Amino acid sequence: MPQYTNKYNLPLPVFKALTKDLYDKKGDYSVTELIGPVKIGILKDRHKDDIVIEASDLLWSMRGESMHYIAQKAELPNSVIERRIIADVFDKELSMKADYIYPISSNQHELLDFKDTKVFVAKNGMIKSEWIWQSNIYRLMYNREMDLNITRMKNVLFLGDWKYAERWIKHAAQDENTQNPYPDIPIVVVDIPEKSESEILEYIKNRIVMFEDAKQFPDDELPDCTESERWADPSAYAVVKKTGNAVPGGKDFKTRADAEAFQESRWCKAEEKKTSSIKRGDTHIEYRRGESKRCERGYCPVREFCKQYKTEIRKDPF
Repeated sequence: MPQYTNKYNLPLPVFKALTKDLYDKKGDYSVTELIGPVKIGILKDRHKDDIVIEASDLLWSMRGESMHYIAQKAELPNSVIERRIIADVFDKELSMKADYIYPISSNQHELLDFKDTKVFVAKNGMIKSEWIWQSNIYRLMYNREMDLNITRMKNVLFLGDWKYAERWIKHAAQDENTQNPYPDIPIVVVDIPEKSESEILEYIKNRIVMFEDAKQFPDDELPDCTESERWADPSAYAVVKKTGNAVPGGKDFKTRADAEAFQESRWCKAEEKKTSSIKRGDTHIEYRRGESKRCERGYCPVREFCKQYKTEIRKDPF
């Protein structure tokens, strides 16, 4: 079990509520573990008794759990609410607990999964790949194990950073043709596309193989997390003016050479036209380090056991 700290001296009831571990792992894999980064899953299992978590960092997960309690108040008859099932798949026990399944007709059900996320995600219509696989695995396995007929899947997105004032400002400044408008309310519902049974089983099989293969390696040789698994912004170079702002079109270059070539082209054009304010000496090349949010903002509970974090992320090689 993890160890918890309370460096902000939260009142005891709050600390206890935040640190009460409601999840008791069953089976060989959980669905949430299987769809997540291989390195994080293995390190969490290997170091489960050594992980130290600050209680205040668990606020967001507690808010996510509160959504489930709110949904239970609906009291829709014949609903399946957070009922854990264990399915035998490829000689492994796969454990899962769907948030909410309820009947929409005499022989059809809808599956809801609650997500605590940001306005940016909803505003840009992002449906994360792991969300799609999670819901589809639930649909297939609950249909099999409980003889349901789940025909629709939706994610209910709770937008933790939604602000009424921001919504009012954005709506006042945009017309009906504006793309990606600011959400009217802090809840957005998105439809999850359906995968075929063969696609779902192939995905499960491949993920199990990845985990089983990786378990043969020591901590420092585990496969690194990808940029998307680290929630990373890619590092880039920019051509920057004295004001600190990038020259129009002069950012997000993958190499310094690309940025220098753009800088030189702008200088040449400015000298030819003799009208531009972009002259030699007015700009410089700036390296903009991408942030691995999952690692650097403390969302990963095993970063102190991770060679990738200690050698590449915490210590900036540039």
